[in-house]
Amino acid sequence: MPGINTTGTPNTSDYILGRGKVYFAPLLLGKPQAYRDLGNAPEFSFATDSETLEHLSSRGGLKVVDKEVIISQKITLSLSLDEINFDNLALFVSGQTTTKATGFDTWEAQTTDGSALTEFNLSVTEQGRWYDLYANPETAPAASDFHAERIYDIRADSVFTIKDTLATPADTTAVEGVDFTVDRKMGMIFIIDGTAKIPANDDYAVHITAGTGTVSTHVDVVQALTSTNIAGALKFIPENPADSDRKYEFQFHQVSLKAEGEFSLISDDWTTMQFTGVAEANETADSTSKTLTISVPNTFA
Repeated sequence: MPGINTTGTPNTSDYILGRGKVYFAPLLLGKPQAYRDLGNAPEFSFATDSETLEHLSSRGGLKVVDKEVIISQKITLSLSLDEINFDNLALFVSGQTTTKATGFDTWEAQTTDGSALTEFNLSVTEQGRWYDLYANPETAPAASDFHAERIYDIRADSVFTIKDTLATPADTTAVEGVDFTVDRKMGMIFIIDGTAKIPANDDYAVHITAGTGTVSTHVDVVQALTSTNIAGALKFIPENPADSDRKYEFQFHQVSLKAEGEFSLISDDWTTMQFTGVAEANETADSTSKTLTISVPNTFA
């Protein structure tokens, strides 16, 4: 697609093999802000739909159409992404990204010399189950905040002990690998079925002595269903291998996106996210076309 054909003759450069990059930008007062590369897009297409109104002439024995008028037009888009980062995932779940402090950072930071002792709450309802670890400082947070602070990335050489907070004296004889196991990366603890050291229906304090490695004090988070509408400017810059990888631009000045279809969590194929959208009119667009503009640099003409 080298631009306007001024020769009036066929041109093999007009053949297209679809490839290219897709960018998305939020709008402020109708103007696109910083564009973000959405990553690899295995599929991207758009279609135009027209609604018409027909007029029938009844002047003869057989009614015929003597006028047809287009009364509305709409451009719809279909987009598939397979780079599953949190920014793209937030689009798919109508959400937003944020960075959140973990229990280590909020309540009691571990030192690197192995001297610190950090305590977390554990309420065991059943054996043979996994439990998330939440921060539990000496002065417990309000009930409404308690389950907000998970801990992750516990150091690999840290040492776990568990005591019954109601036992007198406190029972600290539970042994990791015998009575419980720990997923240090995800901050989860498994109570081994049948252990007499950690009976069910009781509360425990989990003590962790600091190791010498690093620990995550923050985690990246996607919060779903926080936005009713995902709207922004969508830019597509193709690179056509049928025309020496020449570039041009599709500028959708305002697009309303929504997730479509399933998001595969377990599959034998690459996970993709499917979106559909409608190109909306944007009265502040810097173009005579307020919905879609297709541009080619003059050097390619």
